[in-house]
Amino acid sequence: TVTTGTVAETGGLLAGSNVLSGGFTWSSGTWNSASSVTVAANSELDIASTVDHDMANCTLANNGKVEWLSGRIRGGSNPGSTINNNNLWEVQCDYAVNSDLGLNGIAFNNNGKFRKFGTTGATPFSQSGGVAAFNILGGSIEIDSGTLSIPGPISSGIPGGLTIGLGGTNSGQYGALVAGSFANLGGPLTVILTNGFLSSTPEQFTILSSTSDFGSFSPVTLPFGLSVHYTNTFVFLLATNIAPVQILTPHLSGANLVFSFQTVNGQGYTIQNNTNLNTTNWLFYSNFTGDGTLRQFTIPITNSIPHDYFRVREP
Repeated sequence: TVTTGTVAETGGLLAGSNVLSGGFTWSSGTWNSASSVTVAANSELDIASTVDHDMANCTLANNGKVEWLSGRIRGGSNPGSTINNNNLWEVQCDYAVNSDLGLNGIAFNNNGKFRKFGTTGATPFSQSGGVAAFNILGGSIEIDSGTLSIPGPISSGIPGGLTIGLGGTNSGQYGALVAGSFANLGGPLTVILTNGFLSSTPEQFTILSSTSDFGSFSPVTLPFGLSVHYTNTFVFLLATNIAPVQILTPHLSGANLVFSFQTVNGQGYTIQNNTNLNTTNWLFYSNFTGDGTLRQFTIPITNSIPHDYFRVREP
């Protein structure tokens, strides 16, 4: 068990059965001699540098957080390699998981949250010397940009839900999931707008493709102006008019801050606030469903809070 603030592996072999508790950066060296590696809860593994990260016959269990920043992950041989994601696995690169090390290949079992963001390229699970599998178990998938490509089917939906980011009209600016076989759709679908993306012209975004798909996502949460459509091999979004919320000029009225905006019937809105614009941790204030009328908010001002900021999100 390695318990420390930060350990960096920059070469050599990791061997035996290991528990990583704290911070661990894998930038070089191999795990081919390690039978198992467990990232403990409240701990983080960073996979960094452009070199190959080889883990033949190794089982990696993530109970904390993994940030995959660079470099291919390679597995395989007999009995093969397994990655069990039980919490949060973040992909911030466009490298592959592949089975170059042969025979039984590598399997990624997702019981937690798998999130790809920050780049516009592809993260493929590719088969070479053996089988590379991405198994959707009870977890969720979020693709804010770029493509996640898996070789096998989506056999039982995505129980934890699929979240797609929409940040532009070019390929890679929005998330896409590609299955190498059939897709039995199911579970929640959520679409979020990123990078301040807005559109007033008709646009189409293919967010899932397979050899054949059936079923549908439920429930579906979309920003106003978007609709979801299904074909035999694709799921796509159609944008008709993604428009921002127009907030009328906020003003002071006595000891209150007053602001209002025009709502759209059936559109969900969330009001958030924060006392510091330098943080991304916005707090829930209120939510409601629009009815097509002008909605006004009156918020008391207190001397104990020097600054208070509010924003409106859809939904």
